[in-house]
Amino acid sequence: MAGEWNGKLNLSAYDDVERLDNYSTQAELAAYRSERLAKSEEMVEFIRKQITQTSGVRVVEVGSGSSALLYALEQQGVLGTSVGIDLSRSRHEFAERWRVEGGFQKVKNIQGSFADVQLEDRAFDLFLVVNQTFCLLAPENDAYPDLLLKTAHHALRRGGIFIVEIHNLQRALAKMPDGTRSFWHELPQTNPVKFAMYRQDYDQAMRVIRSESVYIFRDSREKRKVEFLRFYSKADLCDLIERNGFTRLTCYGDYSSNPFREDESEYLIVVAEKN
Repeated sequence: MAGEWNGKLNLSAYDDVERLDNYSTQAELAAYRSERLAKSEEMVEFIRKQITQTSGVRVVEVGSGSSALLYALEQQGVLGTSVGIDLSRSRHEFAERWRVEGGFQKVKNIQGSFADVQLEDRAFDLFLVVNQTFCLLAPENDAYPDLLLKTAHHALRRGGIFIVEIHNLQRALAKMPDGTRSFWHELPQTNPVKFAMYRQDYDQAMRVIRSESVYIFRDSREKRKVEFLRFYSKADLCDLIERNGFTRLTCYGDYSSNPFREDESEYLIVVAEKN
């Protein structure tokens, strides 16, 4: 298999993602922010259906990145208070500038590992781990998936909701009969990256996909990123969540609330309740 296999690379994989100097004008930055908010709209509506409150919702998001989802929730009047936690310094800087310039008042951005952040017990209504974040945890540290779920359980009030979203990697593996594949995407004009090219290799013994990305910027710069994703089946993920004290699990295949289908769903989204 190609390249280095070291899951600790996940800890720095997003160091330079969403760097502010990738946006040469305020107009470019504003267009990108608008795109991120628009992409969050379907997720916001999905969240509304999972919670009983219509406003004042206290939220934690691990792997919050630019905090676009939290800002979308605030714009829609859903948030009471929220905490966004992300390892990447560049994404934290992006989120903080957006918070100030956008006048957001209900989002607290923290740069660092969720394992080092002290959250108040039973103080939150909703705990989010989306955008493939959960699959990154085990390659970084075998103890992290359980630790994150224990953290969520302690932070949520009784009846609080935990939502985890991962890509349905079973679909990816179906396209890798020999354990590898390559593909590329052209990104929207609002993104400073024009093309993203990927190579993925699967180690069945480790149940880990190594994903190498090469980004071609519109100014012809190139950036390479390597990350490692733990493969979870629906049964794997649900068993792990239930072992950590959550009940009433429901699995969806997208944010339109369609049921999860292993052979066709793009995502596996699990909604669970703290007992």
